[in-house]
Amino acid sequence: MAAPPPSPDKIGNFLSQAEECLRSGVIAGADILTRRVLAHDAENPRARDLLERIEAQILPRPMTGPSDTARYLVARAWGAGLWSDLSQLLGVFLLAEMTGRIPVVYWGAESHYNDDPSHDLYGTLFHPPSETRLNDLLALEDDSVFPSKWKGRLAEPDSVGKWKGPESRIPAIAFLARQETVAVFDYFTSIAELAPWIPSGHALAGLAVADLYRHLAEKYLRPRPEIAERVSRFKSARLPGPYAAIHMRGGDKNREVEDLEAINRYFAEIVEQALGMNDLPIFVMTDDARRLDELRVRYGLRIVATECTRVDSDVGIHLVPGANKRGLAVEMLTDTYVALGADAFIGNGYSNASAIVAAIKDWPPRSCWLVGKSLLLAPNLEIHTGSVA
Repeated sequence: MAAPPPSPDKIGNFLSQAEECLRSGVIAGADILTRRVLAHDAENPRARDLLERIEAQILPRPMTGPSDTARYLVARAWGAGLWSDLSQLLGVFLLAEMTGRIPVVYWGAESHYNDDPSHDLYGTLFHPPSETRLNDLLALEDDSVFPSKWKGRLAEPDSVGKWKGPESRIPAIAFLARQETVAVFDYFTSIAELAPWIPSGHALAGLAVADLYRHLAEKYLRPRPEIAERVSRFKSARLPGPYAAIHMRGGDKNREVEDLEAINRYFAEIVEQALGMNDLPIFVMTDDARRLDELRVRYGLRIVATECTRVDSDVGIHLVPGANKRGLAVEMLTDTYVALGADAFIGNGYSNASAIVAAIKDWPPRSCWLVGKSLLLAPNLEIHTGSVA
């Protein structure tokens, strides 16, 4: 059942917040709030005026074809969970396609999974998105760089003014009309946030957010052979036939989602209804040893899981003392790609890992369920209104 449209009072509140965001220079927040109103009232004159004012700060429209001068988009790590970083990166790849820029990824000290911040982590996990490397751009860094805080600092292993100070928290839409040779994106974006700005003549125009996720993941997320081989070996040994997969969150997710325990109880009911009556093996993705133990008690030998690092507390797995951080990333990617090979999947929509499994595979009808709405399919307003730090 569709949610009821917002009341006139709520629409007025959205627009007042959008106007305040625009006055404060929080363009992405203004854009998200305005489009919420237009989704329910496409001809609202106040919202249309707001959108024109927002576009006036972003336009001219981005380049959609080849340019005489190559331009580059350097993607720095967002600095959250692994799949939060990767889903954000898919948004940056979309930004690169919208602006005709060559994408270059560098995950340094911002990544929670980098044991050696002086080297790029991403390139050890995935094939690079282009032949250009960060070192190839260093000769340009004093010539034409946006934002200017990165001039002379392209090789900086850590973030530069991401959260505070001049040129901090710059949203992706502020990059659309930039003409500098090198642009560095270090904040948060998402495909859902950028999709409304895809020009009508662009090859990706008109695609739904879920379709954009599938297209960009297939094009850009190409795991290194080490990971592909781990997935293949595990499936051959433990899951040679059809299987289901589930992803249960625990650990530090308890701090992010207030009603996680209630969600997990409801989750257990859905698993029972969907999978309880058949005999498929159940592959389990989880960072919480307690959740895995509960499932083994309930389903016995049907439960299959990789041998990987897990916690039995509410501490984030990347904070485990002495952990091999890159090793954690490899384990997480292995689990995710095993889950993507399943015949059915059940996950938590509030978790990036579950949401990405649901988004980047074209699941047959009634074979993929998320408890709660996918956090990937709608823009994140809090990121752009200063309430996240």
